[in-house]
Amino acid sequence: FRDTEGRQPTITEIRVVDTYWSDHCRHTTFSTHIDAVEIADPAVQAAYEKAQKELEGLGRALLRKSGTEPVVRVMVEAQDKAICEKYVNQIVEVMKAEELIAE
Repeated sequence: FRDTEGRQPTITEIRVVDTYWSDHCRHTTFSTHIDAVEIADPAVQAAYEKAQKELEGLGRALLRKSGTEPVVRVMVEAQDKAICEKYVNQIVEVMKAEELIAE
């Protein structure tokens, strides 16, 4: 990395590699374009769409049911941790308000 980019990797770049190579995850890249996501609760759908719109071009929000645990994963990719936490917290607060998750 140092030789090709001419700099040291950022902590975000290191974490991407760490996540990509973790023992418990497998990430697959594919060329399918997803145009729509259906979320049953209208308030959660609105919070998700708001995050997606505000992050456009800078990141993305992801919601998915875990295949191995009884949980919903709320994930945000963005430029920094503060922005990620902002949008994750907004979506989680809506889910709590809708009584979809416990306090």
